[in-house]
Amino acid sequence: MNGLVDVVSGLKGKAPATIDAKGRVSLPAKYRRLLPEDLVITKSPDDEFPALVIYTSSGFNSWMDEVLESKGGYTPTDKTHDRIIEKYHENAEDVKVDGVGRILIPNELRDYAQIDKDVVFSGVRNHLIVRSVAVWEDYQKALVEVTAYDKTPNQA
Repeated sequence: MNGLVDVVSGLKGKAPATIDAKGRVSLPAKYRRLLPEDLVITKSPDDEFPALVIYTSSGFNSWMDEVLESKGGYTPTDKTHDRIIEKYHENAEDVKVDGVGRILIPNELRDYAQIDKDVVFSGVRNHLIVRSVAVWEDYQKALVEVTAYDKTPNQA
């Protein structure tokens, strides 16, 4: 895919994977066929459940635009906006899918996400989230509390 058309959609489901001693992990096949070989990996904004987020290059840029839009749009003279950009860019790494479908997750990012060996990939529309199994299990317990539907009857 070229850089102009590499925002993906349709990533969903979950898949376990194992990181080797060098920090490489095979992208699950169901995601690999949807992704280009050039990706961006960075820290998730959710510090409660540390994870890594994988985007295409243009997907990462679109995400940054959305983050800034949620803050009223980018203003070059707003130091908060510059700090947001710096926070996510300084932790982002370009990664390339190798010939057998693996990516290398840098040590610093693995340490942040408490990733040692076994991980769970979650497809979330246009990006992947990678969590250690332990963090993923904690996250699943927290999700039990969340519902997409309001159970209270309408008050007319």
